[in-house]
Amino acid sequence: MGLDKIANKTTESQADFKLVASGCSSGISWIDTTLTGNVSSSSPKLIIPQSGDSSSTTSNIGMGFKKRTTDDATFLKPNSAEKDTLEHRRDAAR
Repeated sequence: MGLDKIANKTTESQADFKLVASGCSSGISWIDTTLTGNVSSSSPKLIIPQSGDSSSTTSNIGMGFKKRTTDDATFLKPNSAEKDTLEHRRDAAR
């Protein structure tokens, strides 16, 4: 992916992934996810590399998380009480 896709915030600069709860106790019905990290001053819903991370090659590219079917206004805000909930669903046939 070219940097122009990231700079222009195009859909090509986003990737989908799935968090899967597996091997959980039968008493667990959901998992809350929060986001912690250094916040980008220009885009406060993005996290950026730690300032003391000598292995980081950039300080100007951030990363954010949102639900796949929502717009960019719904990114999970870092270092807040805001949560995303992953519901644990079981196959009733098992």
